[in-house]
Amino acid sequence: MKDIILRDAKMCAYVAGNVEHFKYLMKRLGYIFKKDAWMEVQAPGFPYYHKLAKLYRLRIVEQKCFVVGGAKYTEDLKRFHQLQDEYLLLVNNDIKSVEDLVDFINEQEEKIQQIEDRQHEIYRESSSRKRKIKTEAQYKDYDGSCLKSFFKRAQVVQGG
Repeated sequence: MKDIILRDAKMCAYVAGNVEHFKYLMKRLGYIFKKDAWMEVQAPGFPYYHKLAKLYRLRIVEQKCFVVGGAKYTEDLKRFHQLQDEYLLLVNNDIKSVEDLVDFINEQEEKIQQIEDRQHEIYRESSSRKRKIKTEAQYKDYDGSCLKSFFKRAQVVQGG
């Protein structure tokens, strides 16, 4: 009988996420837990209780090992995603050689430099216009034109 109880307990421990869920599953199978005792169950129709605390502790150790092992797979998964991103970059940009890759990097650096230059130009213009403000009407005009130019730049960036 003890083998059957242990088999049922192992099955429930494997499925359960926590102690309460484990107890719920065992009760669904007809087992009765002894009051004021940790993990002692009585099988339906039998007078004796059987201790399951050791079995449950073993299951917790197994789960912790799985979590530690899962951390290793998490790192592998991150590495896989990084390699996939690199592969897609090569495929989507028709990069077939090291020379193509160097050309692509140079093009991207040029684009970044153009964006930074334009950004500095916009900051200089905005700063110059802001220093020229003398009245509240000029400030409102400046504030409104900043918003309009911001939305205009946002549309250009979005391709609209």
